[in-house]
Amino acid sequence: MLPMKRALALTFILTLLSLAIFVLLFLSLLTVVDVKADKNSWATLAPMLTARAGFDAAVVDGRIYVIGGSSRVTEEYDPSTNTWATKTAIPTGRGGLVVATVQNKVYAIGGYADEYAWASLAINEVYDPTTNSWVTKAEMPTARGQMCANSVNDQIYVTGGLRIVGPASAEPCNKTEAYNPITDTWVTKAEMPYAAVDHSSVVIGDKIYVLPSHISMYDTKFPIQIYDTKTDSWSLGSFPPTVQSNADAVTILDEQGRELIYIFGGGGYGTYLDLVQIYNPQDDVWGVGDPMPTPRYGLAAVVVNSQIYALGGVAYGDGNLYGTMVSTNERYTPSESDFLLPTPTPTEEPQQKAQDMTAGAVFAATSIIVFLGLLVYLLKRK
Repeated sequence: MLPMKRALALTFILTLLSLAIFVLLFLSLLTVVDVKADKNSWATLAPMLTARAGFDAAVVDGRIYVIGGSSRVTEEYDPSTNTWATKTAIPTGRGGLVVATVQNKVYAIGGYADEYAWASLAINEVYDPTTNSWVTKAEMPTARGQMCANSVNDQIYVTGGLRIVGPASAEPCNKTEAYNPITDTWVTKAEMPYAAVDHSSVVIGDKIYVLPSHISMYDTKFPIQIYDTKTDSWSLGSFPPTVQSNADAVTILDEQGRELIYIFGGGGYGTYLDLVQIYNPQDDVWGVGDPMPTPRYGLAAVVVNSQIYALGGVAYGDGNLYGTMVSTNERYTPSESDFLLPTPTPTEEPQQKAQDMTAGAVFAATSIIVFLGLLVYLLKRK
């Protein structure tokens, strides 16, 4: 049997060791939980000169150009100086238009006359930032608004939208039409499996991902629709955890070189979302990012130097159920803590993490105490 003093000393040392291990384990668990909360993903920057919705934005040479919507004014934003400048107004004022960039020129296509008057347009006007001038080009075959436009291999593909077909009558569109800026001509392509209105879309490689939207009055529920520009064919993907209308989306490379899709905001008719959803199409996995500081729909999102700018839109304000147009300019910086896991319910996620952390710490501490108790007991018996 060990002398009493040696047994007590050994017990004291082992107890200190167990406490140190427990503290380190507890701190490491806290670090894992707090990474996302401490990274400060969002920054509020200089607002646009004009509050607007129903517009679109493009990037040329590292500068952002805001076009259309509730103002004819073209605005240029320089992220390096956080300043805005007024440029030549778009010739035809309109909302619900889309823009796409080819060879450093911005093409503004379609929309509705006088922002949201009951007349859809096929207009195609191109803006040259170098000369700060506009030129009219060949019209789109199908007049429409609230569609999407994407540039792939110097061709512009316009998908979906809403067509005005008569007095107080409109219908969703499943048209795909491609524009060649070099020849100034349009070609009709394979129709979308599902008509889409107020959707968002992105390009990955040679494929266009049309993301789901839902407006009950037009019954436009659908999964991700994927258009292959090389084969002129469509395929279907998955549904996101939350289907958003009037959202906008971009793609960005993460630290592992994967091209991820970020979807920002959404809503309409009195609903304003701050949700940021992240999609990894390679593994078909959805995740969530830090919510937007300003919940809103009808915004535009673009990427400059691996940072995402969320501009304008409609947010709740002044007690107006249908919201107020804003000039908000918020920048999102993606990071490693944008985890790609099945999306939890937002209100349950922190609670579940805390429960997991507590359970893990209690289990570890109990195991250490039991082990030390047995060790001391065996030493005393010896």
